[in-house]
Amino acid sequence: IMLNRRTAPDLYIGTVAVTMDPGNRVAIGGNGTPLDWLVEMKRFDPRKTLDMLAAENGLEDGLLLPLADQCAKMHSSARILDQIDFPATIAGIISGNRAELLAAGEAVFGINQIDELISRHEHAFRELKSAMEHRTMQHHVRECHGDLHLGNICLFEGRPLIFDAIEFNEAFNAIDTFYDIGFLLMDLVAQKDRRAASILFNRYLFRNSDYDALRVLPFYQSLRATIRAHVLAKSASQSTDRARQEALADRARHYFDTANTLLEKAPVRIIAIGGYSGTGKSTLANRVAPWVGASPGAVVLSSDLIRKRLFSGEPETRLDPQFYRPEASDRVYRELLDCARRTLSGQVSVILDATFMHAE
Repeated sequence: IMLNRRTAPDLYIGTVAVTMDPGNRVAIGGNGTPLDWLVEMKRFDPRKTLDMLAAENGLEDGLLLPLADQCAKMHSSARILDQIDFPATIAGIISGNRAELLAAGEAVFGINQIDELISRHEHAFRELKSAMEHRTMQHHVRECHGDLHLGNICLFEGRPLIFDAIEFNEAFNAIDTFYDIGFLLMDLVAQKDRRAASILFNRYLFRNSDYDALRVLPFYQSLRATIRAHVLAKSASQSTDRARQEALADRARHYFDTANTLLEKAPVRIIAIGGYSGTGKSTLANRVAPWVGASPGAVVLSSDLIRKRLFSGEPETRLDPQFYRPEASDRVYRELLDCARRTLSGQVSVILDATFMHAE
């Protein structure tokens, strides 16, 4: 209840006891001795989870933007867990992935392909271990959702609500915030909706400015895709319906392939789009971003959005004219270029969206 009310207070009503009275009669919410406890929730339309909506018509900006805001708010307010050895958690995930993939057998993935993917993960882990340790010291390991994929987000009364956070295993939710959001970004990429992934990615970055996380994001996404692959393969092995078995195995292979693709390097580019206000710079930047660099695309750094972030404005509101004075603009451009340097140092492409009216 506590974990899920962070994001879906309207869904989670409370707990209800399963009781037994002196006559051995079992009841829900009775007056006898509690035997177990249930979570009481409001019912939502099961056809309105985001995995279903994405498969039908894709996800609109009006849904993606508040979802990114909700993710950022959840992570910024989540309990900090500085004592967690998160690299050890990741090492355990890699080892567990190997065992689960091998258990699925050669019929689904192929032994050589499994060895190759796990070797790539072990190599990335060695390269990124110190970065993960640093992120722990910088308070980025928190009590997160733990299972943040499209199927655990529903559309309820016109709003996206994140539900079903993991509470039964600390190793699953005591994680880096970018390992959490990386699951959702990976799921969108696996759905072949890079546009939606780019929109969510950039709005989330606007909210938390965590550009230093970009270096570890591809690795985190690939791990998430691998977990998805072996979970689907296990479901396939447990199914007695041949058609369903084959469909699940196909989906498992798709996520396995996605895990490999997410580790592939792409040329790192910096693109600057300049010109007068109102000439379509932001529209162009956002349309180009999904297809520049590695998935989920380039980071879009907009001088307009940075100005609003610096001076406490929301993205959709207008700022007071005082925040457009030369000294304010100088500060905006300094921040723009600093964010660009941090993005590029993480081997991620960047698109700069500003007027650039002065050569310097």
